[in-house]
Amino acid sequence: MTFLNPLVLLGLFAAAIPLLLHLLSLRKLRTIEFSTLRFIKELQRTRIRRLKLRQILLLILRTLLVILIVLAFSRPTLRGSLPPAVSTLAKSSAVVLLDDSYSMTASDEHGEYLKQAREAAAHILGLFYQGDDVSVVPLSEAVSQSAETTSAPPHHLATAASIIEGIKPSPVHRKLEDGLRVAARLLSSARNLNKEVYVISDFQAGLMVRTRAGAEALFDPGVRFFSVPIGRRELRNASVESVDIPGALLETGKPFLLKSVVRNHSTGTIRNHLTSVFLNGTRVAQRGVTVDAGATAEIEFSIVPKTGGHLRGFVELEDDDVQYDNRRYFSLHLPERLRVLLVGDHKDLRYIATALATRQENGSVLRTQQTSYERLTSSLLAGFDVVLLANLRELTAVQAEGLRRFVFEGGGLILFPGRTTTPEAFAPLRETLQLPELAAIETLRDGQGSSSFLEFDRAELRHPLFQEMFQEDDAALRNQPAKSLESPRIQTHARLIPTERAFSLITIAGGSPFLLEQQLGAGRILLFAVSADLSFSDFPLKGLFVPLLHRSVAYTAQEQIKQASAVSGDEVILTGLPALARATIVTPRRFELPVVLQRRSLRFTESREPGIYEVKTGETVLRTFSVNMHPDESAVLKADEQKVISAFERLGVKAGAIRTIDDLSSIRPVILETRHGVELWKQLLLAALIIALLEAVVARESRHALAQFTAEPA
Repeated sequence: MTFLNPLVLLGLFAAAIPLLLHLLSLRKLRTIEFSTLRFIKELQRTRIRRLKLRQILLLILRTLLVILIVLAFSRPTLRGSLPPAVSTLAKSSAVVLLDDSYSMTASDEHGEYLKQAREAAAHILGLFYQGDDVSVVPLSEAVSQSAETTSAPPHHLATAASIIEGIKPSPVHRKLEDGLRVAARLLSSARNLNKEVYVISDFQAGLMVRTRAGAEALFDPGVRFFSVPIGRRELRNASVESVDIPGALLETGKPFLLKSVVRNHSTGTIRNHLTSVFLNGTRVAQRGVTVDAGATAEIEFSIVPKTGGHLRGFVELEDDDVQYDNRRYFSLHLPERLRVLLVGDHKDLRYIATALATRQENGSVLRTQQTSYERLTSSLLAGFDVVLLANLRELTAVQAEGLRRFVFEGGGLILFPGRTTTPEAFAPLRETLQLPELAAIETLRDGQGSSSFLEFDRAELRHPLFQEMFQEDDAALRNQPAKSLESPRIQTHARLIPTERAFSLITIAGGSPFLLEQQLGAGRILLFAVSADLSFSDFPLKGLFVPLLHRSVAYTAQEQIKQASAVSGDEVILTGLPALARATIVTPRRFELPVVLQRRSLRFTESREPGIYEVKTGETVLRTFSVNMHPDESAVLKADEQKVISAFERLGVKAGAIRTIDDLSSIRPVILETRHGVELWKQLLLAALIIALLEAVVARESRHALAQFTAEPA
């Protein structure tokens, strides 16, 4: 046992007061002559013995009463996990994990959650003394990936109090495990014997998602843990979980499909919840949505961009109990000019140039430029969105690597074989771009098969490449085989071997691909099996040639149109930027941050605020990207107790080592009991009250007996 107020024990000297009073109150009995009858003397002796016993009992009760009162005020405690002498004198090292995520902006009858959390942290801080080490860690700053991020020294009490007071809501979402890992690293270097971890949070379900697999043992067995749950209200919340433009071809004045997923995080159904789409600040579409409890609903919008350039948009829900996740941002870039580089000889590009020129004459944004294979350089590629190679021939290693980098950074590449194409000439480009293997250039001979040409066998007409290619856009046409397309007569084709990475969009009889698509990094590659002239087939003369070529150019350029997106707090990496040394990033609040470009790319780590960011040089916008809240931050329902315990146990914390403080007014007694043991002052005061009642009863009977004894004559 130990005493939290040991100086009060000096009051035990007061226990001698009843003894002194007893000795001073003793009186010498008067001698009175009385009858010599023996039975009267015996009666007197009996009464005197009883009276003395009552007085001794009173002395014991009064002395015990004083002792109990003094002990109660000295606050004795039962023995804790450390010996009493150590637990009362040893210094402490503590980590206070304070949840500052946006879910803490909710309120209940006690006010805003974050305000309650700061008050709880201030109460906890008041239980430490000079010499104790306290580290205050906002949960948004708990990064578990690198130990170097937690090398800062612990705070002094005044500094810790200032940090607590200055904590504001943060859009950065971290898991409980992230915070506990940081706490483990901080305590691993602490020198004080007593070690404590405090977690102050609303303990929403989104915090409990496991960040790593398997169990670990990060904490010493003697570390004490305290969880302080904040907030008692059940919130009604729906969120925009995602926004997607599924493979559409975006052009000014033409509709495209936008899909948004809305999730209901409440325990009841949300009915007719208004969902709107905004482009450049103007509402362009809206719909009502009904979502069952805990479920999701996908909403489709048809959007028509009226202008080109950089488009800034968001999908927004009507208000509910939680506001921060009702909006999800996206950005697009509809270029004023779609730049296409045509590579090959004039005769190889004759039909291609004519087909693309028809689109330019109609006021299209398409702009083409021709060059030869000898002049194909990396610096030339930087000025284009799509590169088309006709009559594919052998490239140098430098040219192949330049094309690989161009596609990897989001460019589009279209390949046509030709008279000079051979498996050997194709091999270097295939290896660099990880393309399918070219087995051979096959030519049908007269009398071979039932005819001297091949036709289409199958086509994936639901693919975005074929959207709006047909005058009649009905479901029946899309469910028909490839013969619905006007097939060219193919005498010669490049026999390509499909792979898991290369997807066949059109096949010809025998299963050989006519058109393959492959993703490489952020860009796309389309590989045709016939030439763009009449040497392989009559494809350039068919009505399919012009629209398919137009769609191929637009489709491979789409990765340039869809802008990057990130989660608050994550690093953003942008590639394929112009060859500049410096640029400026403009945040959603219009703050300008200078950045340095390295090898036409930049890394940005200050993406905390949700919204649309711009990369600019001077007044020119080079790129935009969107930043949104982590979807798990919207899961505002309370995690059940077992999930919270499991999050601790995965890091080696036993369930019995965790004390939960549900009532903020009990923070002080619970923490002190855990540090030093269970206090006994209540029990001692109760015992003192009982002793006082007994003393009153015994004292009253003693006075009555003494009065009777002194009143009778001897």
